[in-house]
Amino acid sequence: MEKDNIRVQINDFGGHPIYGLTQRFFITSQAIALIVFKCNAMSKPAFYNLIGKWIEQIWALSPGMNIALVATHTDELDTLHFNWQETKQLCEEIRHSFISTYQVIIEKTSIEVHRHYQSIKEKTKKVKFEYLSLSSKTMDGFKELEDFIFTSAKEKQFVLPQSWYDISLWIGDTEKHQNKLYLTWEEVEQKFRKQNLSDLLPFLCDIGEILYYPELQKTIFHDVKHIIDILRSLFTHDLHKSLVYNKKDTMSEGDYDSMKNLFLEQGLLTDKLLLRIWRKHDISTEEMTTLVQLMLNFYLCYEIDPKEKEIFRSMQVEHIYHFPWFLEDKHPKQEMVDEVKRHVVFPKIKLEIQYQISNGLPFNFFESCSVILHRQMYLHGDRREDCNGFVWVRQNRVQFYLQSNEDKNGKCEKVVLTLIAKNQKSKKC
Repeated sequence: MEKDNIRVQINDFGGHPIYGLTQRFFITSQAIALIVFKCNAMSKPAFYNLIGKWIEQIWALSPGMNIALVATHTDELDTLHFNWQETKQLCEEIRHSFISTYQVIIEKTSIEVHRHYQSIKEKTKKVKFEYLSLSSKTMDGFKELEDFIFTSAKEKQFVLPQSWYDISLWIGDTEKHQNKLYLTWEEVEQKFRKQNLSDLLPFLCDIGEILYYPELQKTIFHDVKHIIDILRSLFTHDLHKSLVYNKKDTMSEGDYDSMKNLFLEQGLLTDKLLLRIWRKHDISTEEMTTLVQLMLNFYLCYEIDPKEKEIFRSMQVEHIYHFPWFLEDKHPKQEMVDEVKRHVVFPKIKLEIQYQISNGLPFNFFESCSVILHRQMYLHGDRREDCNGFVWVRQNRVQFYLQSNEDKNGKCEKVVLTLIAKNQKSKKC
């Protein structure tokens, strides 16, 4: 989308929670979020699911980011059921809730943290919500939406040094680099000698031109849309529909079905199946390894030992990754509950930590905690069980269990981490 020498990159959030995993890659401080909803579905009870939770998620990833609310289907508008004024008031309530939370943090933290949250608080105060209405049937409102996007882009424009501008053009030339999934720091440094990339690359990442994370061995993902498309071919709500065996495949159909079922039911993904999921993107094994490092870095998965599952030994699998996001069971199996209860008997030492956020937990916060817990405990734990919303790990005399609590609307209010240790002095334990 281009106009007046301004190029706009538009990324679709997707409405299903699984797409929340890719949002962090393109929600930056310089972006603008459009929350799109059907106007005749809007009411005060429906506000949180249609709008409120998205404001919370956006500000959880990028505090104080500018937001525009876009009401669609205005040709079907019934003024008795839709009121912008009420929506504006509810949005302001969320803003005040965030500001109050930041103030509590400011009052209870050190001076360094105090300054950071004071800055975020002031930024949140200045956020200007935009309210736009449109209809794809009559095309009313589209001109106003376009004008808003490009006007906002002009307000955010930067004047770059010529050297920075030249480098950004070269990196962003997707035709020149079309056969490459990513560039390396060395490639750019060799092309533009004596340039300080350590300041430029984070800046280009912040404005959405590239994805760059220094901890990933200085890898530069120059085509953001392509990377998001690749990740979304994995993190999609209807993945099961695309997992169809290809009779020309060198893998046996039996092995394919076994890997498919283990992934869809237990979240266990083999490197062989992952390569086939990404086959349409022409991903090499080396490129897949780099993307896996990206996912590991953002706690989207963790690696486990193939020897743990008997079924993998005959498949010559080198790597297995566990993705808690794909666990289907919403509640722990009764045998898991009984096992935990059997071990949780006093006298014992118990430590419980609750992560509770007044504005609602970010999407997939529980799963990220699960990945971190397993990553820390996996090598030494003698048993673990998990499902969608509950994790239990036992390591010798110590047990950890992690559970998410939801309210009646399905909003995750808190995540509870409990550590239980057997009392060494008690023979009964």
